[in-house]
Amino acid sequence: MLYNKWRPGLFSDICGQPHITKTLLAQLRAGRLAHAYLFTGSRGTGKTTCAKILARAANCRRQFDAAPGAWDGEPCNRCESCLGILNGSVPDVNEIDAASNSGVDNIRALREELVYSPVASNRRVYIIDEVHMLSAGAFNALLKTLEEPPPHVLFILATTETHKVPATIVSRCQRFAFRRIAKDVIYERLRHVCENEHISAEPAALALLAQMADGSLRDALSLLDQCSGAGAGSLTEASVRETAGLAGLSGLALWLCEADDLAKSIGHLDALYQAGMDVTAILGQLSSLLRDLLMGQMLGDLSVTRLPSGEAERLSAQWPRERILWALDRFAETRLSRSGSKKLEAELCLIRLACLETIEAPIMSQPLTKTAPAALSPPSPEPAVKSKPAAAIEPLAEGKPASADMADAERDPRWPALLNSVNNPLLRDALSKSGAKVDGDRLVIQTDDPFIQGVIKQAEKQILALFPGHNVRPAGTKETNSALDALIASAGDLVIEE
Repeated sequence: MLYNKWRPGLFSDICGQPHITKTLLAQLRAGRLAHAYLFTGSRGTGKTTCAKILARAANCRRQFDAAPGAWDGEPCNRCESCLGILNGSVPDVNEIDAASNSGVDNIRALREELVYSPVASNRRVYIIDEVHMLSAGAFNALLKTLEEPPPHVLFILATTETHKVPATIVSRCQRFAFRRIAKDVIYERLRHVCENEHISAEPAALALLAQMADGSLRDALSLLDQCSGAGAGSLTEASVRETAGLAGLSGLALWLCEADDLAKSIGHLDALYQAGMDVTAILGQLSSLLRDLLMGQMLGDLSVTRLPSGEAERLSAQWPRERILWALDRFAETRLSRSGSKKLEAELCLIRLACLETIEAPIMSQPLTKTAPAALSPPSPEPAVKSKPAAAIEPLAEGKPASADMADAERDPRWPALLNSVNNPLLRDALSKSGAKVDGDRLVIQTDDPFIQGVIKQAEKQILALFPGHNVRPAGTKETNSALDALIASAGDLVIEE
């Protein structure tokens, strides 16, 4: 594996973490190592690698043979101690996987070893990887040892989830946070590896690998190993996409571009389902692509979608920010883990995306180019019944001008209170632009926009609380004698003029 073969052996070889390597080298040169370190950060950023280099440097014979002040802090990797640590023959350096040794008994056994002096090295070093996996009892057993360890013991703890490590443990360690490695740094490292491994690779292919790595150099080398072994010839961007599974990314983009065509959308889902893909993973990839598209729009760089520029621009044109936010909410509301039929839940989610003009009334800066299938369109409203309850107001006739005493809602002190009572900022903005007017205790909105009607429906309770005049119902709907309508009729009225 390339990531093992090209694992750094010196602090100077570690990529993207100069704030850590400089500090450790200074401590080694001054002979002022701490008794415990905590290395935190995401996967593949060099935590375990740096811990192993620090273990060798702390025991390197070169520091004792060099003249005072001549040692630079780097391990020589040639002395008996360094070679023994590298091949695992030195019993004084132990790497413990806390995921499989998380019990209190494991830590108690470790504590019993600490009293013994090193056998073949200057220090006993314990590297505990994924330390957050230790149980509460194991952390308690480790606590006293970390606070007052023997002078010949060095602890190096590594974790990807710092919030799971007790504060009492963190406070007894020197903490170093490893950053995600920048794409240009990963690119240069991949280029260096390719030159030395005689791998022919196009710059665009290496740039794509660096982008896919998401700040993890180990992931980048693993992908390079996978893609370079997939076939002969030069490593190209197209071959990387095909080998790494990104060929389907364009298919996902096409799917989203056709999301308003229900037949095609359901067909895409069924094809992937029949091919054996997990429904949860399918929706996860769709939502992940939408998230990347949203970030690209906000940052002004659509390359984060990892799509060709033409496809990314087309997708961005059909999915404005408001629509993406609305769709991500629908994905979040689809609870596949609790459903008896995941495929059904996924299909319902796609139906909402396809029929958002007629079912959900989405928040979009531009209308969809296609409408929902006729079978899914809501039925036409029945003619209004002219019988009026005692507290009802006849809807204004179409085209009838507003009365002289009807004022713009902005002039009424209840209007800002109503807007403030609507929690959703997008709905609040739509309501503020609806052109509402006030006639006494009655709020009148003249609109044929289905989205505004949806906003009114969601804000019904807030409107009734501030305009308690008459019945709340869309203009032209049929009145009923249900208990709910009777209750609403006694509370207030909102007239929507179509």
